[in-house]
Amino acid sequence: MAGPPGARPLRLTGGKSGFTFYTERRLVQLTGVKAHNLDEFLAALRTVGGASIFYHTHHSFLQRQFAAPLYNGNDFATWTATALGEGELAERLGSINILDCESIRDLRQTLIAVMEDHLAAHPNRQRRQADPLDAFHFASSRSFVFPAGRVARSLEEFAWHVSRISVHSLFYHVFVARLNPDCRDRDFAVWIEEQLGLDDLAGQIRRLDPYPRPLEDLRSDLVNVLARYIDTGGR
Repeated sequence: MAGPPGARPLRLTGGKSGFTFYTERRLVQLTGVKAHNLDEFLAALRTVGGASIFYHTHHSFLQRQFAAPLYNGNDFATWTATALGEGELAERLGSINILDCESIRDLRQTLIAVMEDHLAAHPNRQRRQADPLDAFHFASSRSFVFPAGRVARSLEEFAWHVSRISVHSLFYHVFVARLNPDCRDRDFAVWIEEQLGLDDLAGQIRRLDPYPRPLEDLRSDLVNVLARYIDTGGR
């Protein structure tokens, strides 16, 4: 296991655990579900798998970016704007604060609520039909998760690894771990809070919104927060 030169070890006592970094690779596949208008789109949102909801709201963060993703990387918002000309709806879908959602189920219900509210507000508006070539094809992705070969046993080691992990590892710990209850203990803030007992630092990390920025910008902010905390001793 690689580690930072000269890092001060923090004694994790009382059954406390170090932080194991994971990474992942994704296999993308089409679900066969598609939509040409808002009614079909809403029906599909209710029935497609959670992996499809996650894919269309997060996959753009794994693409190399030099600017903030359009509509916070939300494919649903982009399609309603570009294929249907529903700019108002696109703005609402793209401005959903996913940090307010504790799971993919919460996110799905929020998307559906926005769609239903929009359709109820415009009951007499003629439904726009997308060109057949612009239909929305719901895709999904299967995640393969494995250890990244990095374990942190102190805050200093943790900060050092965060500055060096791959974007796939960063993506997994920032997005997947937070929205999947089965791996919530792999969330950075959860480990800092539960294993190191640094509630205030965990709060600072939770307040870093990962959605309006590229992952590399988020990494820089994470490292800066951790470095400042280490340098000042949390004061």
